[in-house]
Amino acid sequence: MMDAIKLFLFFVDVFFVIYLIGYSTFLFLSVVVGASELYEKRMDEKMKGTLRHDFYIPISIIVPAHNEEMTVVDTVFSLLEQDYKLYEIIVVDDGSTDDSGKICDYYAAKDQRVVIIHQRNQGNNVARKNGVKIANGDYVGFVDSDDWIEPDMYQCMVDNIKKNNADIVSVGFYLENSNKTEIYNDEIDSNLYKIGKDTNKFIESVLLGNTKSRLYSIQWNLVTKLFKRNVISVSQEKVNGVFYGEDMAVTFESYYLADSISVINKPYYHYRQCNHSITHKKDVMLLSKLNEMYAYMKKLFVSKNAGCLIQQELDRYFIRTIDDVMPKVTGSEEIYNIKYLLPYKDKGKKIVLYGAGRIGKDFYKQVINAGMTCYWTDSNWEKIDNSCIISVEEALKKEFDKIVIAIKNEKIVQNVCNELKNKGVPESKIIWDIQTIYD
Repeated sequence: MMDAIKLFLFFVDVFFVIYLIGYSTFLFLSVVVGASELYEKRMDEKMKGTLRHDFYIPISIIVPAHNEEMTVVDTVFSLLEQDYKLYEIIVVDDGSTDDSGKICDYYAAKDQRVVIIHQRNQGNNVARKNGVKIANGDYVGFVDSDDWIEPDMYQCMVDNIKKNNADIVSVGFYLENSNKTEIYNDEIDSNLYKIGKDTNKFIESVLLGNTKSRLYSIQWNLVTKLFKRNVISVSQEKVNGVFYGEDMAVTFESYYLADSISVINKPYYHYRQCNHSITHKKDVMLLSKLNEMYAYMKKLFVSKNAGCLIQQELDRYFIRTIDDVMPKVTGSEEIYNIKYLLPYKDKGKKIVLYGAGRIGKDFYKQVINAGMTCYWTDSNWEKIDNSCIISVEEALKKEFDKIVIAIKNEKIVQNVCNELKNKGVPESKIIWDIQTIYD
């Protein structure tokens, strides 16, 4: 009996010893964990307090992703490695059928700066718009899911915003091809440009095609810019249903809303020119999409009372883009829409193009592509539905180097030449030479 009691007491002693050790360990760990959490909370508050300092401006970076599992890792990693600290990354999984969404979910679970939206496939424009809707930043930037950026890109842009209080900040980019890297900066001095009510005057200088025949130019893509959130959100809401060239539409809408634009002539963005990009796929509907963009831009400029020069530059861009996309539509690199060859090609020159028929239209395309300033006229200019065609009298008042006659009938040409000479145009400035690519 005594042995049983001793054994019982022994086990009771062991139980209490184990209990005391366990309870003490629990209390110790609770204190340690609590202290650690309190420390982290206080450090987090301290960091947030630091970030709220005037030096910092919260920014949101929108990344639309559709079937980019091979590149989205590089994109997100380059964003997480930014020198700047106060930002969020909003990745919009646009109905990916590969592992893009899962990869983005991994980063969202790992880093609180990453937010992921999953949606059915609706295109880049909608993806960006949905990202902006939940953005918390005062400024918004965009990065495509097959590109990456330099670690100091947003630090540099925010520094510029603090200095200039600009509504839009623009930087240059690297064009990454398989065998070479090219640098593209805005063709405009690094400076703050206050546009306000003079937006049309600024846009005349912007030049849609970034041609060097003008004083300066600025890139119109979204990814190389930071936009004030209220500017970009309003612009996006106005652009509805533009499936090709939405960057242009949104950017120019933003120009009309902004009071100032700051330019930094240094490349930070790496644009990867991939073969699977929409601009490299065969798409028989591409011309229809392009025409929709052109119609939108034309309507925008008309509503803003933009002048003929801006319309001409829109035509320049439109024609150049057609030249670029037609091989993707037809699957052929052959010349497809030019019959008559322009007899004069001197980049940077100013010409008067006389004649708005088939030959004149062919010449106009080539004039635009050659980077010349063109004053387009016709004897029947009033009956022609084209805002860029002006009267002969108005055209001759312009400063020009040559007059190119786009008329095939030799008798009519002779009459035009005599008319021009009577108006004081030297014969040496008149060019007429009709050559055809095919008959």
